[in-house]
Amino acid sequence: MENLLEQIFTLTNVAFCLVIVVLVKIQRGLLERIWKGSVDSKWWNEFFMPLGPLGTGALMGALIVEYPYPSSFDTFWARVFFGVFMGMAAGTFVRMALKIWPDNKVLKMLKSKDQKENK
Repeated sequence: MENLLEQIFTLTNVAFCLVIVVLVKIQRGLLERIWKGSVDSKWWNEFFMPLGPLGTGALMGALIVEYPYPSSFDTFWARVFFGVFMGMAAGTFVRMALKIWPDNKVLKMLKSKDQKENK
């Protein structure tokens, strides 16, 4: 178990999480521009927004085969699970960072329009 934790928390996996954060921000920005009422939608804020990092991570895990996954994640579904796990880690990190550093200019870019207006 200790070896698995060492394999999961590596610099390449932190980069994987950061890519998820950036891709989710781009996706969110595009969808909020296309669907003007998304910011006011309960479904968008409470269902689709939290699923964004999970879905993006799962998709990355499914499509990126040559990534240096930990040795335990060598099958297709294991890579998808790894992507979902990294998506959960990325989403949790962003929420925690926004609570710890609410005035950080870089982190403010990661907030949705709804989060900015409710401040």
